[in-house]
Amino acid sequence: VRDDRYTRLFKEAMVLPVVQVYGKRDELYAYGRQSQPELYQNPVILEHDEGHKFPSQKPRATEIYERVLKEILWHCADPAQAN
Repeated sequence: VRDDRYTRLFKEAMVLPVVQVYGKRDELYAYGRQSQPELYQNPVILEHDEGHKFPSQKPRATEIYERVLKEILWHCADPAQAN
């Protein structure tokens, strides 16, 4: 959290599902990778070699989209559909 006025809100890691997708060529990559995961208890962290966007280069793009879908279905859909 960059604004110290809100630091007190994040003293404990949040307990909610989160998927974090980081592009290694993003100018904010180092900041995000260092600061964001600690805000959540069990973040799913995915990386790719592109910039500040969801990836478009296969095969990594396909792997990331499939994992994001899997996480959404696991947490939001009928459990029978998540498999």
